[in-house]
Amino acid sequence: MRIVFVAIGAEQLGIGTLSALLRRAGHDARLVFNPALFDDRYNLDIPLLKEVFRRDARIVSEIVAHEPDVVVFSPLTVTYRWTIDTARAVKAAAPAARIVLGGVHTSAVPEVVIAEACVDAIGVGEGDLALPAYVATLPAGGPTGAIPNLWWKRSDGAVVRGGNSAFLPDLDSLPFSDKELFEDVIDLPSNYLVMGSRGCPYRCTFCLNNFWAELPDGEGGRFVRHRSPEHLLAELLWAKRRYAFRHVEFVDDVFTVNHKWLREVLGRYRREIGVPFSCLTHAKYLNDEVARLLADAGCESVQMGIQSMDEDYRRKRLRRVERARDVERALTALEKYGVRFTLDHIFGFPGEADAAQEAALALYGRFRPHRVNTFWLTYFPGTQIFREAVAEGRLTAEEASAIERGGAVSYHQPRDSDAASVHRYLRYELLFKSIPLLGPQLGDLLSKEVTARIPRPALRALIYAADVASAVRTGNQDMAIYARHYAREMARAWLPRRSPKPPGRENPSLTT
Repeated sequence: MRIVFVAIGAEQLGIGTLSALLRRAGHDARLVFNPALFDDRYNLDIPLLKEVFRRDARIVSEIVAHEPDVVVFSPLTVTYRWTIDTARAVKAAAPAARIVLGGVHTSAVPEVVIAEACVDAIGVGEGDLALPAYVATLPAGGPTGAIPNLWWKRSDGAVVRGGNSAFLPDLDSLPFSDKELFEDVIDLPSNYLVMGSRGCPYRCTFCLNNFWAELPDGEGGRFVRHRSPEHLLAELLWAKRRYAFRHVEFVDDVFTVNHKWLREVLGRYRREIGVPFSCLTHAKYLNDEVARLLADAGCESVQMGIQSMDEDYRRKRLRRVERARDVERALTALEKYGVRFTLDHIFGFPGEADAAQEAALALYGRFRPHRVNTFWLTYFPGTQIFREAVAEGRLTAEEASAIERGGAVSYHQPRDSDAASVHRYLRYELLFKSIPLLGPQLGDLLSKEVTARIPRPALRALIYAADVASAVRTGNQDMAIYARHYAREMARAWLPRRSPKPPGRENPSLTT
């Protein structure tokens, strides 16, 4: 069978894993990629430029040109609207192709997604076993019964719902992510994405893990699972030979959660891989020893969520258990060993005291992070904070329904209708973005009186300018990779796209 995966904006490791599983089963897996320039749903949303670079019709033509038996999407909430529009166009042009959606948003609102006329099947939860099982039935006409973690439609439109199975316990049973699928669209030598574990020990009320961990029916097994050091290093050694990568990015939810595993992985990484890397961590899982291990192995930066510095609010409303002393201990250890750190901060939590922003400003001014990633609270379907917003009237039923269908969702747009509150948050956003560049004394220059006179569009422009200037000054690796990706895709935007040849079998894990 020929399966076409559709990705938007960036490499998606989940798609890579599913492609590798299907290729290992003998199927033909291909990729169509939408770079979504200036509309990437994460950093940039510039209406004029995104219209100039919009290639929706060409994306549909590329999908159809592959003559697929199955077309697979894995949307986030912020990409769901585009996904459905694309799926409808593909179904109209190639009605025999089966349209399958999976991933986070689909799993959060399966009833909404399966109700779309263009959708033939959906994955709910981990799809490692479900998608290959579904594809295996298609040569004989399709499934006849329930498939765990998958819903599918009969010819009369009736939906067959498979139950949700326990989380896959053995990650070593999976092949390496199919990097060859992305070779023509992602600069893999510049930054190699890899995941050594799945799952997070926490259930923050605003995060996908808040509901994802609860998806299995009955006993779900361990949610946090690790690949063995041997399996993970085997992939990195293969990829180092193939791509000669210059940087590795571990995208585990909390890379440092298992210290025994970390010691073995980083010891071997230092000896056998030896290139700079970055990772995600959590204050509760980063102490002096961990910071030293990271530094010795070549970690150049870590990313850690702060989100709010109101300790009581953070614990009661966000289900974040770290205390201020945990955060300070972690940052002190990173400073001691020279590991740069990026901190995440969210604006717009309902009921959060204004003093939380001043406390955050004091923390960031004291420790001078490499960058502060700022986000506005985004209500994601399925999460506790989404349900509370509906129950407490912060979201109307109409607004909630619109979000479930992918409307009006952005990481960087405020929902607060109080202009004064938004302006206050924007001032803090400018201060946070400027700290790596000019230090905490900037707060004296950008007083409330000064910023109150700056129009909101100008304030936003200053925020972008401060972020870029700070990145240039500090040599921010993430920004550099992002800029190179944009430059490459802008150069290719007006050129006819060649359909990449189907991947071969260079990935050694496809035969095991």
